[in-house]
Amino acid sequence: MGQAVLDTENRGLSEIVKGLKHAPDGILHIGDDGVMRSFDEVGNVIDYARLNSTHLMTIAGWYSNGTQDHLQNVWANVDSFLVDEAQIWSPPEHLLPAQLSTELPAARVSVPEVNPLTSRQVIVHCPFISCTGHTRCRQYGCTECVIVDKVYSSTCVLF
Repeated sequence: MGQAVLDTENRGLSEIVKGLKHAPDGILHIGDDGVMRSFDEVGNVIDYARLNSTHLMTIAGWYSNGTQDHLQNVWANVDSFLVDEAQIWSPPEHLLPAQLSTELPAARVSVPEVNPLTSRQVIVHCPFISCTGHTRCRQYGCTECVIVDKVYSSTCVLF
């Protein structure tokens, strides 16, 4: 198990992400429980960070219109600091990213439209690059492959 002992409550997203363990072709996923999990290439959680409301609303602000509203509603009353360790390391099906889920595709949220104008931590060219792992993002000068909620599309971001 990872060492997710960071005091995330008072840290910025960039600092949190840089403090997590990453697998070269892994992904970062922010679940409906407000936990940012770092998954390896085969879907194992290797590290995590508990995000606060400010972090979550910042991430929601990366997206446009319907996706932003959806994420704000999902995360409105979430307190990741109440999530138990068992759920963090072995998230239930409904908290997995769509790529690792066995749920039917119809249950997935449509591909998001990223809003680069509202994000200060995402550079303009990164959100338009879809990814399956961090390596692809780094080929384009971005740093992480990020997935939120059950959104089927993943995007590269620069922290």
